[in-house]
Amino acid sequence: MNICPDIALINKVLTNQELRVVCFTNGMTFRTGGLQVTKSGQVETKNVDALSLFLRASQNLGFNIEMRCLPHFEWTPIIELTTLQKRTKLIFELRFTKSSQCDNPLFTDFKEKILTVITPFSPAAHGRIESHPIIVSLKSNLGIQTSAPRLLSSIYSKFRNDTYNDLYQYNIN
Repeated sequence: MNICPDIALINKVLTNQELRVVCFTNGMTFRTGGLQVTKSGQVETKNVDALSLFLRASQNLGFNIEMRCLPHFEWTPIIELTTLQKRTKLIFELRFTKSSQCDNPLFTDFKEKILTVITPFSPAAHGRIESHPIIVSLKSNLGIQTSAPRLLSSIYSKFRNDTYNDLYQYNIN
C-alpha cells in the first residue's frame, strides 16, 4: 500500500498559530503497545493510523518530535518514551522543532510548534476496549461508571467545547 502524506496539510497544521489542539480519532494509544517507534527513532506506520502517519511524515520532513504530559513528565524525545507514556495517555502535547535535515521550502521560517493531541479510542472499537488500562482506571480510580460509548461521547464533547484540560485526569501516570 502506497500512502502519500499531504505535505500542504502538515504545513498548515504546523504553521497555523491558531491551531493548538488536534483530535485523532483512531485510538493509537489504545492499541496494544501504543505508539510504536523503531530503534532508530522513526515512528512505525505498519498499523496505518492517522497519528502515526502524521508523526512519521513530520519526521521524514526533518522535524524532531518530543512529547510531554504535564505535570507528570517533561519534554521527552519520541525514541525515549516508555511503554506507559506511549500507551496510557489520552491527551498530551507534542513539540515539533526543525532539524538541519529539514530543507522543504514550506518550512523555511518554521521554528517550533506545540500541539495538544487528544487520541481517544476509535468509535469503531469494540471487544477488549473495556479492559484497556485507561478505561479501567476511569471506572475504578476515578469512580466514573459509564459505558465506553458514553465515555467517548464525553471526550468528544470536551474537545468540541474547548474544555479538553479536564481530560488530563483520564491519563494514567
